[in-house]
Amino acid sequence: FNNRCGIAAKDDTLPKRFFEPLEKGVLKGEKMDRDIFEKAVKLYYGMAGIDEQGKVLEGKVVELGLQEFISGN
Repeated sequence: FNNRCGIAAKDDTLPKRFFEPLEKGVLKGEKMDRDIFEKAVKLYYGMAGIDEQGKVLEGKVVELGLQEFISGN
């Protein structure tokens, strides 16, 4: 679905606020590490059969039997 709608890896991120330190609470000052987040996304892509641009790999399409639903892949 995402590929057909033009959604790509560049769109697979979180709002800037997620990477800024928290202002209140028990985790005050803590923030999500952008590098760790990006490594996790790359790991997920590899496990899911998605290339670095966010496009489903042809082998995964065939494995799932989705050839008729994926054009230009």
